[in-house]
Amino acid sequence: MDDKQYSKEDKERLVSILSYFLVGIIWFFLDINIQKNNFVKFHVKQAIVLIIVSLIVSVIFDFFIFIPILGIILSYIASLLFFILGIIGIYNAALLKEKELPIIGTYASFLKF
Repeated sequence: MDDKQYSKEDKERLVSILSYFLVGIIWFFLDINIQKNNFVKFHVKQAIVLIIVSLIVSVIFDFFIFIPILGIILSYIASLLFFILGIIGIYNAALLKEKELPIIGTYASFLKF
């Protein structure tokens, strides 16, 4: 496909949305032109923080599996929370908004690239 048929805004939106599915993060680090875009960089950082925090919480809740009911309930609540945060990020990217994810979005400022 010809890149000229898509606007710059469409490409930014696409990469930002895909960052919440990991594909956009990979695209971001492979495409030098995209790396210069602050909007895409914002959403890539938000997505990376979401992934890191979800992995940390997942490891922590693996220890609660030994408590049968509590471990399962906490695991489902955490999974639902991260799913909702991902949907919020995708929604903001689709509307071309630079709005931090609730609760964890401020930690993206620690990522320097």
